[in-house]
Amino acid sequence: MDLEPSYNGRSLLNLGCTLAHHLSVELQCEELPINLKRKVILFLIDGLGISQLKAASAINEKVQTITSVFPSTTATALTTLFTAQMVGDHKVLGYNVYVKELGGVVNTLKYTHVLTRGHDAFRHLRDFASLFNVKSFLKVAEKSGKKIGVVTPVEIADTAFSNAIYGEPEYHKYSTLWDALYNVRKGIDADLLVVYIPYVDKMSHQYGPYSEPALAALREVFFNVYQLASRLSDRDVIITADHGHVDTSKTIFLDLDTELLSRLDMPPYGDPRAVMFSTRYELTPYLYEKYPYLKLMSDDELISSGLMKPAKGWMPDYIGIPSDSSAYIYRYKGDADKVTLIGNHGGLSKEEMEIPLVVING
Repeated sequence: MDLEPSYNGRSLLNLGCTLAHHLSVELQCEELPINLKRKVILFLIDGLGISQLKAASAINEKVQTITSVFPSTTATALTTLFTAQMVGDHKVLGYNVYVKELGGVVNTLKYTHVLTRGHDAFRHLRDFASLFNVKSFLKVAEKSGKKIGVVTPVEIADTAFSNAIYGEPEYHKYSTLWDALYNVRKGIDADLLVVYIPYVDKMSHQYGPYSEPALAALREVFFNVYQLASRLSDRDVIITADHGHVDTSKTIFLDLDTELLSRLDMPPYGDPRAVMFSTRYELTPYLYEKYPYLKLMSDDELISSGLMKPAKGWMPDYIGIPSDSSAYIYRYKGDADKVTLIGNHGGLSKEEMEIPLVVING
């Protein structure tokens, strides 16, 4: 069952608006109704869906439900959260996005071409924030004298993407969960301290979101974060996530579909559960017959439904959204591209869209 983002007050977009207002940045957007009076610590647990919390028996009376954004993927969700811009107003439309100015499909988190290893190959060519129209309210808050801190894994601190969404924060880099929780003390004086934790997402991708390894990681992360948050009595603490996960029942390799490829102007891109197609042809009859569980939405339908704002030159002609638990992947390196992900996200299922919101002391 599809679950559209609750942009009218119960989504990451609205949480971003609330945080902006708390940092004295005035934006024209609808806030999420929570009461913040002090300095804020925001724990972002990547890949933590409500369904997974329930499966791990980790739900308590403090856990509320809000929605992610569409596509329900980290790059898009975090950009929306820290800009309070609708998807389409900012141009981080997914994990892999076609960027005309850079001549191909770009991995937005790594800011590289999809076939390039490493990070930030384009960093010295085009400024990420300007290119993708990322207007971080944290940058505005920093310029007005607010102190922003970010506790994040060492490998993704100070990247083009991180700096686009966070501005110029004080980074506190870590290597393990325990290191991350310790680093909260170092950043405790920030007006907003963001603590990003990726381990639930990593284990869900590798083993499946309802596997014992993933649920064990979830319990370890959530209980330790919750315990620490409960002790921070002089701060308002928020715990949330960027998206949930589905357990992939079937992986469909679109690089093997030569007939589909003959109808496209470029290979499919986007996310495994929000597949983007650019074409001069009508795709609906072919895809409906070949992939009956792949719901196809045109660019006009995406806009009229409220899922995205217009983004001329950036939007694909169609996005395919699975109505079952399948993942649709185009392997840019063919058979040499090892695809082993069991958990996936990006789509509109309840499992992917529903995420927790915990507010402590606020």
